[in-house]
Amino acid sequence: MHLQQELRETSIHGTLDFPLHIYSKQKPNGYHVGFHWHKEIELIFVEAGELVLALDSEVHLLQAGDIALINAEDLHQLSASGSSFHHAIVFHPKMFGFDYPDAIQTHYIRPLISNKVRFRSVHELPNAVRLQLRTYIQEIIQHYEEANQLKLFHVKTILFQLLYVLFKEDVFEPVQPEMKRKQANIQKILTYITEQYATKITMEDLAGIVQMNTSYFSRYFKSVIGVSPLHYLNQYRCEQAAILLRETDYLVLDIALMTGFDHFSYFIKKFKQVKQMTPSEFRKAHAAFSSHRV
Repeated sequence: MHLQQELRETSIHGTLDFPLHIYSKQKPNGYHVGFHWHKEIELIFVEAGELVLALDSEVHLLQAGDIALINAEDLHQLSASGSSFHHAIVFHPKMFGFDYPDAIQTHYIRPLISNKVRFRSVHELPNAVRLQLRTYIQEIIQHYEEANQLKLFHVKTILFQLLYVLFKEDVFEPVQPEMKRKQANIQKILTYITEQYATKITMEDLAGIVQMNTSYFSRYFKSVIGVSPLHYLNQYRCEQAAILLRETDYLVLDIALMTGFDHFSYFIKKFKQVKQMTPSEFRKAHAAFSSHRV
């Protein structure tokens, strides 16, 4: 079974003439989307439950009613251990562009579209501002589902209102060249792990990709992702193993080997750390087959 997934999303969200789509995810038994990035901006609203968002080397606990804003090209990961329901509004910043090059286009819109400015964490904003942004996000979700020809007009109007609030609250900051270089380096590492996780990977292999010594590389990686390279590698392998446990009836031992674990006991230990249960318990809890071989 081919499990590799693209960390950099290249698909069009929405349509060519309206590049916005809302993804509503209601998951009763946990949720996980590993680190990835895309050229679109993403707005998240948590309807129920709790989600953990890893973004900008920080980890945020999002609870019911919370929102999050993710810049284009930012590495991020979203997960939940229990039942959760959230909406993700994903849209291309070019939606804010217009043909006439007035002062608004020049000073506000163009830097955003060209990824020269980024907004800071929404957690830094006053509560009243977060509530206002949440109202706009909820209105976008509501009107996006309407069955009338003007709904897209309405959605875009609300997006501009939201953008106005962000500029009014001065949450934008210049994108620093060093930040771009660091993200590009980490993206190379994550892509390599995605492609090679089933094989033996050493810290020397990963550090060599960005031409660093292993000790400095480990600190460098953790400063962006929030965990060590080895921790991330084991977590990624366990998530791939979880897919196989849910969707196939392969032996647990075979799954361990298929996902890059040389020692079965080590696989059991790391899987339990990630999923809070053994592989066999996980398979039973997420049974997709009438019979399983373990």
